[in-house]
Amino acid sequence: MFTRTGLQLSELGLGCYPFTDHWHGEALSDQNIVEFIHLAISNGINVIDTSEMHANGRIESLVGRAIKDRRDEVAIVTKGGFMQRFLDGSSYWEIDASANNLRRAIDGSLQRLNVDYIDYYLSHFPDPRTPLEETLGVLEQAQRAGKIVEFGFSNYTASTVERALELAPGLGALQYHYSLLDRNIEGSIMSMSRRNNILLMVYRVLERGLLTGVLPEVHDVARNRYTMFQEPWLSEITKKVAVLKDIANAYGRTPAQVALRWALSHP
Repeated sequence: MFTRTGLQLSELGLGCYPFTDHWHGEALSDQNIVEFIHLAISNGINVIDTSEMHANGRIESLVGRAIKDRRDEVAIVTKGGFMQRFLDGSSYWEIDASANNLRRAIDGSLQRLNVDYIDYYLSHFPDPRTPLEETLGVLEQAQRAGKIVEFGFSNYTASTVERALELAPGLGALQYHYSLLDRNIEGSIMSMSRRNNILLMVYRVLERGLLTGVLPEVHDVARNRYTMFQEPWLSEITKKVAVLKDIANAYGRTPAQVALRWALSHP
């Protein structure tokens, strides 16, 4: 798969969600994040994946800073379709893929990233209150205006994607959770993307660190809110990770490398 500038996408991308304070209690410093992005690019990773929601736009701004002089070396993936709300002095994000909010989100991402266009722009989650035609209309409009090169969906159901393809054959990218521990997209989504020549991106391939073989012995308490880190699931997963470690040791690799290679073995 190639970008508008002729850049061939790397098989691995850098997901920027872990740069937020969600896992660590406190966010990484600006300098740390910029250096991390530079390290990834220097090692052949040219897909940088983020979202308007990542630290309320802060991560997009830091991606923009990191690639300021290297724009043609990277493909930017970002997402919108949420509206930040405020209640009792705190903020939260609410799904909103309406026309007005998506226009705001796309323009905001362009400004924070400090770029003329975004390579892949995705509607982050399905919005049951907004007609699919309305969401697609804004994405197609942004594409015609040159603000985005490819548009797509993240986390939408297979039936909704099927309908979207009828309404907008130009839909070019999909993004879903996929790992050794969750293979739900192997049927409809994978075959659909292959059949329609749509770029399929997957996230959480290492399952928030579980498939690195290091967890759950050491992890940030923020992970405890997720089902996989709770019993009885954690004990069952730990048994599977032990098998993964055995496979990795047999080949002189790390569990993370095996988990990544397994994902990459699929089209």
